[in-house]
Amino acid sequence: MLRDRSRIAEKIISDLKRSGEQSVDNLMSTLAHHKHSQEHLDHEIDSIRAVINAKEHEVNIREGDITNLKRLIELETNEKQIEIRRLKTEIDEQNKVIEN
Repeated sequence: MLRDRSRIAEKIISDLKRSGEQSVDNLMSTLAHHKHSQEHLDHEIDSIRAVINAKEHEVNIREGDITNLKRLIELETNEKQIEIRRLKTEIDEQNKVIEN
């Protein structure tokens, strides 16, 4: 009877060890899977950051182009206004000559 109890206790202990080992193996497998997923996500994040940096650089270049175009338009507009004033003055002078 004591031997039977002892064998039953040893079997329970053996089953618990096996169950514990399986749980540890499952946890290690899950941990490895999560680590691999994290590495994959980190790689994706780095790729997205690279794309964002490239796009920000492109935006900065475009903003510089826009600023340069605005300055060019402003210069051209000023030059045209000066030319218009000059032509108006010339027309006024011509009209005065014609009237006299």
